[in-house]
Amino acid sequence: DIMCREMGYTGIVMGIVDSHGESCDLPPSCSEKVLKVQYANYFESLDYMRQSKFLLLPQVYDASPRVAVEAMSLNLPLLMNSEIVGGWKYINEQTGEFFRDDMSDFRDSLAKLMSNLDTYSPRSYVNTNYGSKKAGAKLRSFVEEHFADRVILPKRSELLIPSEPIAASGVADTSQDSPETISIKSFVVGTHESQFKDFVQANLGSEGEFNWVHGENGWDQHVADEWVGLAGGPTFDVSTYKPFEKDQFGPHAAGCYMSHYKLIQHLDEVGEHSHLASAASSAYIVFEDDARCIRGWQNEVLKTMTALPDDWDILFFGGRPISYFHKFNGTKPGTSTPSSLRHDICSGMFGKARGPLAPDGSRNISNHDPYWRASYLVHTHAYAVNPRRIEHVLKVLEGKQGHEPIDARFAKAMDSGMLAAYMTPENICEQSSLMSDYTPNWDGLNPQPWLGHFGFPPEAVKQHPGIHEAHMWGRILLDGEDSPACVGVY
Repeated sequence: DIMCREMGYTGIVMGIVDSHGESCDLPPSCSEKVLKVQYANYFESLDYMRQSKFLLLPQVYDASPRVAVEAMSLNLPLLMNSEIVGGWKYINEQTGEFFRDDMSDFRDSLAKLMSNLDTYSPRSYVNTNYGSKKAGAKLRSFVEEHFADRVILPKRSELLIPSEPIAASGVADTSQDSPETISIKSFVVGTHESQFKDFVQANLGSEGEFNWVHGENGWDQHVADEWVGLAGGPTFDVSTYKPFEKDQFGPHAAGCYMSHYKLIQHLDEVGEHSHLASAASSAYIVFEDDARCIRGWQNEVLKTMTALPDDWDILFFGGRPISYFHKFNGTKPGTSTPSSLRHDICSGMFGKARGPLAPDGSRNISNHDPYWRASYLVHTHAYAVNPRRIEHVLKVLEGKQGHEPIDARFAKAMDSGMLAAYMTPENICEQSSLMSDYTPNWDGLNPQPWLGHFGFPPEAVKQHPGIHEAHMWGRILLDGEDSPACVGVY
């Protein structure tokens, strides 16, 4: 009643609290301001939290609410009952405020929280104090101290992190999900073997499950010339670029493009002698050495593969589905509200979209779909290639349209229909450089919906303050079909 009647706040109550499937009773003042959701799956709950300013934890009998760390990982501060059985350890000056169970100081605690919203840094606190590396080191130390007589740990290991079972052959056990068995072979592309070791440790595997592929050095003029010769376009001198500069038409892009191309070319050449190329269900998995994947990534990827059409060329399970890639025209709307954003999209203000499609070809995508058809997607840190259609992928890379980043080449090909590209509706693998900014890492498990804000230009976010950058993709795309008058897709 304090939040609804006195403060005029809106919000959502999630969860079932009694045997009749009902959630808690709300005062009349909240009837039009608070949405009651009996059940929200993991991804929906994250989406609701992204739209919120803070998380209220009024319960007492809770050992240690996991949702508290999930919220903090999304940079959401907490307002917590000080009498809670567990979880009180999370509250400090970085993460939120307590209130007394008798509610005597609730107004003051709420006021303090709201006035200090810009000063809290819960995500930073979680990244500093928790995560798989810290928890893994503690667990290893605990096991070594208390179970040394029964457990022998590898001497060079530093972390002990629970993982889902993976068959010794490197093929995930999907017997519970599908009767079909898919054979895979995984490759990791990189330029430094030390980074390969980091990849193996981070992705909870052994070196025997991944094949290291030494990448091409784009700062070698010979490699740059090969790129130009393969993809077309004007020649360039690598010495004119600043060292380690990531220019999309320079040495960095050349090395990345040629590394992937030569691996795929090699797989095509040896494919006729490989059981994978002739197997009815098989795939080559390609990682870049900065990929960081969820636990049980193989099971998740194989689950998607069993649902794909037979004529798939490439499956992305890490990347960015870009919806508005044309230059933002900067037109400033007269009013900036959530409803005006839908109008601006439909009027074509953001240009033509290339968002993903549902399995039936419609734009009504859902996180529950077995897969999406990729229409325009960038980044190549985690994808799978169909051995029986690998020539389609090579044909795209060998086109003479002009040298460009490999993900841009793939994106244009899938957009034109030249490449049968698909994507998982969840981000199975992220790039390590983005983990701290975009991926909660509170227990080493980070499945996420495709992260929302990459589909919209920063200018669009700034000009529509009623829409939070972090949830624009998910909320705008999943809220139903547009009217026939909508010319801007999505």
